[in-house]
Amino acid sequence: MANRPKAWLAALLTFFFQPLGFLYVGRWRWAIAAVVIALGLSSLQFVFPYLPEWLASLMLLALMCGLARIAYVQALGFPPDAVRPAYSRWYGLLSLGLLFVLFMVSTRAFLFEPFSIPAGSMQPNLPVDSRLVVQKWGYGNYATFGVSLMRSPVSAPVERGDVFVFEFPPNRRTQYVKRIVGLPGDTIEYRNRTLSVNGRALSQRPVDDYFDPAGLRYYNQHMETLGKVEYKILLDKARPDFPHAPEAFAHSENCTYSAGGVKCLVPKDHYYVLGDNRDNSLDSRYWGFVPSDHLVGKFFQVFPPR
Repeated sequence: MANRPKAWLAALLTFFFQPLGFLYVGRWRWAIAAVVIALGLSSLQFVFPYLPEWLASLMLLALMCGLARIAYVQALGFPPDAVRPAYSRWYGLLSLGLLFVLFMVSTRAFLFEPFSIPAGSMQPNLPVDSRLVVQKWGYGNYATFGVSLMRSPVSAPVERGDVFVFEFPPNRRTQYVKRIVGLPGDTIEYRNRTLSVNGRALSQRPVDDYFDPAGLRYYNQHMETLGKVEYKILLDKARPDFPHAPEAFAHSENCTYSAGGVKCLVPKDHYYVLGDNRDNSLDSRYWGFVPSDHLVGKFFQVFPPR
């Protein structure tokens, strides 16, 4: 009887850690099925972003209770003379749990990591409260949960028009998301709400005005083309070009400010970034260049707010 798994423990483990609970009762196929079902249910919030949060939570709770009951029944029906596999013992479960944590940390640090968008500087392309997933390999800043695991030089391509998450230069513990418009050696000029790269003004094509539900107001919306990338930008012509003076920053001698504009030469191993919500974004116009070792990851996928 001592070999038989405890039914209450099987239910408890399954309720909070679905695969571990089924592994505890020696049902590895059920453990895999529980992971697939849980991932499928979680993905509903991305596939159907307007699914009410209370309904998604209720469905998840029902799933947890249902799986816990199945594990409870399986533990009661475990043959008393059967030999439990090694993975269902405490040392097996602990090892599998540690491997899972290692997998998750490695995935977030080296491959993909999710971020939330708390502000509107990248509207309309990245709405407030949307969830952003970035690709991290090749950009040398391998950290997650505030812990840096490894750093290396940037080896993946960085191109004009890419959207990146990066460490905010004045405070590296804060992370920003902006669009890269200038590469090392580029001359960037932003004047009268028009962006020029190496002396060539980017085309702006007016489209329908954008309504900001948070601010309850409309913005002028344009399609801007930078190389092969086309994206929307917002302009608020009711605001001054520069709401406040720029801060002191490294390589500020590379920039010249004048009424209504700024012109900068991007230094080596640095980038120039702007927000798509041009008149509501604190970016390189105010605090300078982004060093290459501050890059965290490149935009991969965005999921709209719920």
